[in-house]
Amino acid sequence: AIRVDQIGLNGAWGSHYGEGEGLILDWLPHARLIFMPWFTYSTTGGNEASQQRWYVAQAANVAAGARSAELEIYHVTGGAFDSAEPRQTTRVGSGTLRFSDCANGSLSYVFDPRYNDGAAGTITLSRLSPATQSCILADGSVQPAPAARPASKGFDARQSGSWYEPATGGQGMQLTVQPDGLFFAAWFAYDVAGAADDSGRQHWFTLQGDLAQAVNGRIDLAIVQSVGGAFDSRATRNRYIAGQATLQMQGCDRATLTYRFGDDERVGAFAGRSGELEMIKEGGCTP
Repeated sequence: AIRVDQIGLNGAWGSHYGEGEGLILDWLPHARLIFMPWFTYSTTGGNEASQQRWYVAQAANVAAGARSAELEIYHVTGGAFDSAEPRQTTRVGSGTLRFSDCANGSLSYVFDPRYNDGAAGTITLSRLSPATQSCILADGSVQPAPAARPASKGFDARQSGSWYEPATGGQGMQLTVQPDGLFFAAWFAYDVAGAADDSGRQHWFTLQGDLAQAVNGRIDLAIVQSVGGAFDSRATRNRYIAGQATLQMQGCDRATLTYRFGDDERVGAFAGRSGELEMIKEGGCTP
């Protein structure tokens, strides 16, 4: 196993059999913390947004050079989209995270019996997003990142990581930034206030774009909604554009996201909704 306390493992991970769901790993060295939002579905699944689920798996005080991490899994519920409405955080399970190399790993998990139907299992993890930072192998040698690129057009690989708006804490985005290449973000949030479609009020989207088209730190993005999967069991390719967004970077740790959802009935209460998020990056400009 390779060490888990390194930025070379940052990015999107998931199993090939579970396409449409995954985890975004962010190693925060200043806090010795692995922070991993988990984008998935209910155990029964189905082609309704009400079946979307997201969790947060994290490991605090990770020892230097640790070859595995013991995680706590949390369910954050009761909030409202782009709002400071109070939410509730509940510990719902635990897990163990390991990586055999810079592109493969595993997550063993056990949910408490009252949550997620007490699911337990092991997810075989493969890297889904390109590595933009070098990775340390088990023998101590360094594997260069194949997708490492210099900063360009106002975007820098160091902008990858956890972003949120302080005024609406409890929801946020995990950004993957490959200058002149891929932009991908997973957005964990909640249902619109007064229009919950499930008891936890959770909702999530992804944002996708091509940074070759960026101009002065500005990029237009598609907001994508994914439905149809089932927790750690059934893949889905049922994705559709729910709206559009524009991201304006204001440096390495400040950004403004302007969003506008379409009138498609499939986005439910989000239809026609628009707004703006003033976001900061957790951990600032490092690494």
